Amino acid sequence: MRLWHRLRESPWMRSVLALPLLLIPYWLKWDNPPEPFAPTYVMGFFLSGAMLLAISLWLLLGMPGIGRFFQRAGRLGWALAWALLIFWAILTQTWAFVERQEPGVAQNFALQMMLVGTYCFMLACTAPSPRFVLSLFVFNGVIVALIGGAQVACQCALGLAALGEVKLDPMRSGVSVIAAEGVRWLRPYALLPHPNVTAGLFVVGVFAAAGLVLNMAHKGTIYRAPTNTLTMSWSKARHALQIVLIVIWAGIAWMLLLSFSRGAWAGTGIGALVVLAGVIGKREMRKSLLTLAALGIALGAVFFVLYRPLIMARTGAGQENTEMRSLADRVVYGQIAQAAITKAPLIGLGGGNTPWYAASYIAWYTDYDLQGDHVHNVYLETWGDLGLIGFVLFAALQGFGVFAAVQSYRRTGDVARLVMIGGWVTLAVVGFVDHYPWSMVMGQTLWMAPIAVAMGEERSISAGEA
Repeated sequence: MRLWHRLRESPWMRSVLALPLLLIPYWLKWDNPPEPFAPTYVMGFFLSGAMLLAISLWLLLGMPGIGRFFQRAGRLGWALAWALLIFWAILTQTWAFVERQEPGVAQNFALQMMLVGTYCFMLACTAPSPRFVLSLFVFNGVIVALIGGAQVACQCALGLAALGEVKLDPMRSGVSVIAAEGVRWLRPYALLPHPNVTAGLFVVGVFAAAGLVLNMAHKGTIYRAPTNTLTMSWSKARHALQIVLIVIWAGIAWMLLLSFSRGAWAGTGIGALVVLAGVIGKREMRKSLLTLAALGIALGAVFFVLYRPLIMARTGAGQENTEMRSLADRVVYGQIAQAAITKAPLIGLGGGNTPWYAASYIAWYTDYDLQGDHVHNVYLETWGDLGLIGFVLFAALQGFGVFAAVQSYRRTGDVARLVMIGGWVTLAVVGFVDHYPWSMVMGQTLWMAPIAVAMGEERSISAGEA
């Protein structure tokens, strides 16, 4: 019995339950998924299977941490908002726009939300070390940066289809490129279906690496005069590790620039301001902050010099057809989303049905050469899918989540939690110009899981976990 209790409360077990986060960068699906993964699209992903296994293990262990979780009002509000939002998503299946033709669309939406919501709830209850989770995201960032960087260097796919890499040919229609001065320049995909999604991993990797660097500075060990040989060796090791992390940060930040994701660029700037506001008064972090800031400015300057024509094209300064078409399409889908909201303002069209409504709208009311697609705005699409009722629940979920995470940061002063909040802010900004932070299981997990970890029980800090 004592062994069982120690297993349930073990920091190692909490870390194991967080390991599915390592599968976020991979677009991996079973060709013929076994039961119970076969019926719906989202359940065919390896990531979904790993999260389901982690949830099952947590349930078998007796749901450790659930009692502590409900001791804070902010976390209670967040969990209740998740539960109500999932219930509402399930309910919208009964009136979904394509309920008769494609009932699996709304079902897939509800199951994805149920899976991600339950997994995030489990993370918040078990409270893995925020620093350990940041380390997972740094590892993800390194993998994605190496693969994406190699794709950019060769301007082609690397032959990693077995790991989820899509076919990449910059001359082929449908492949995301930057066109300028007669050149079609391939953007980094890594092992995901679009560079903007890959940019989301770069964003989280940048914040995670910066968080680990600042966390080491916050501990102050590397700046103290050593008192003995052992302390001197440990101080040198920490200092070396900090240098390695800064180099990693620079590499992921460079790939974030090379992603040419305008939303990710803007969101990172705003998220960085949030983190800066939280640590600006901490004197022991100033050296690290100045190092990261100076390095970031240098990277930006070099990037501008090397890629100025592409930057001008991507930011709309030129008249390249590729970029003009991209912006025009986003406007059209935004207008369709507003029409969807007008059609069913209170209850919505049903979870995941806005793209199908867009296809119908384009076919019946326009002569545009477009197919149905997601609105590149999480908030408009959520309102279109779930109506005002669902949108209010969505807003409550986000509000309570950030409130609970900020409360936890104030109690602990743990900068790892602060950078998770900064990463959430960045993806929230991205949500105004893209849909993946909510529409895809990878994006939804990337956005929601860190905030769940950030609000977790602060005992993981006192325990001194890595």
